[in-house]
Amino acid sequence: VLAQTDDMKKRFLKMWRHIKNLQVIPNAIDFKIFREKREATSDTPIITYVGGLRPVKGVQYLVEAFKAVIEEMPRTRLVLVGKGSEEEKLKGLAKKLGINNNVSWIGEVPPDKVSYYLNKSRVFALPSISEGFPNVLLEAMACGVPIVATKVGGVPDIIRDGINGLLVKPRDPTALAKAIIKLLKNDKLREKMTERNKKEVQKYALNTVVQQVELILRKGIGEYA
Repeated sequence: VLAQTDDMKKRFLKMWRHIKNLQVIPNAIDFKIFREKREATSDTPIITYVGGLRPVKGVQYLVEAFKAVIEEMPRTRLVLVGKGSEEEKLKGLAKKLGINNNVSWIGEVPPDKVSYYLNKSRVFALPSISEGFPNVLLEAMACGVPIVATKVGGVPDIIRDGINGLLVKPRDPTALAKAIIKLLKNDKLREKMTERNKKEVQKYALNTVVQQVELILRKGIGEYA
């Protein structure tokens, strides 16, 4: 049995204690699509979210946090890439908070366009309430973007707090805003995290992960042959 994260492995073992051979193999990323390509740096600080606009993704808390961010840094923009059942509700919330002029609703885009928006970002934010192994974090890392994310599911397997990103509690817009502002205001910290992310993400290269899976499959075939 293959699990994507240590958190997932623990949950599997709680449900099926009889499992004898449970390996953790992460998701992989294609560097042909996701890589740092910053042709021009915008003077406008951009915070980007990529994913579904669904309750479990916690985008409501990011929108609420963004209110505090632009009170501190009025020129900042929030770019939301994706679509989902909460879109109209979130647009209403942004309007209610008086921040809708600073929010861009991009909708769903193909992977190469995701890379484009990530490369325009100063910070990537993932405010999820629950997660498995979010590939979008690998995509942001490959594009050299510092990350603020909630400490849920497999996220801590990818992001080490203070090393290659900042981790906060879920459902906490105040903590989310503070972490985003900290990164936006600290150029040196962002630069360090950018370089660490580009190195860290190499272990999730498609070829590397495929080789790990192949080794496990070959070992299993040998045991049952």
